[in-house]
Amino acid sequence: MGVFLPRLQVVAAQAIIHPDSVTEMTAPTSVPGKGRLRIEIHQLEGFDRRDKSFNRNVEIWRTPHGYVAHFQYEGLELHSPPGLRPADALQALVELLVRYGIRKIRTRLNFKGNRYLAERLPWVDHGAPAPAPA
Repeated sequence: MGVFLPRLQVVAAQAIIHPDSVTEMTAPTSVPGKGRLRIEIHQLEGFDRRDKSFNRNVEIWRTPHGYVAHFQYEGLELHSPPGLRPADALQALVELLVRYGIRKIRTRLNFKGNRYLAERLPWVDHGAPAPAPA
């Protein structure tokens, strides 16, 4: 019996507006030869502004500029700025989500490449952001 792999969704390039600027970012795509490759899928849980719990996948993509995390929830679609490591991209995405009012965020690595990790790895709690210095 084979391992179930989630269906890869190809996201067409579209403008994504960063919450703190008017910088446009484009969504990653899985088109071969374009220098982008999905390398990890993390499960993310949290609570939105309405106190509604949710669970979504975060895809980590390797691009020519570094690693980028991609996230979609209802009408919200975010991409982290490029990071040197997959963990950097994930942490940058968590920080963006906090700016959008998402709370109690936790993540778990479920796929590394095409290898399903069978939910064996522990959850990582990202906790509340540190208060801003006065």
